[in-house]
Amino acid sequence: MPVTDTGLAWEDLTPVIGTRIDSDRETLLSGKYGKELRELLQQRGVLIFPKLGFNDEEQVEFTKTLGTLAF
Repeated sequence: MPVTDTGLAWEDLTPVIGTRIDSDRETLLSGKYGKELRELLQQRGVLIFPKLGFNDEEQVEFTKTLGTLAF
């Protein structure tokens, strides 16, 4: 499982598309890895965050860490 220089753990699910992110909800909500996650999303097209169980408010807060939120 690759780990970035800053410690974000992830695993590509196929050779071309899809990456599973193995971080806990507190880490993702902190915004610490927002830039890296945005870059991975642009490169891989799909990011999977298994078993996080974000509620609606947490989902919006997490999305804000990735960039400008559009409704």
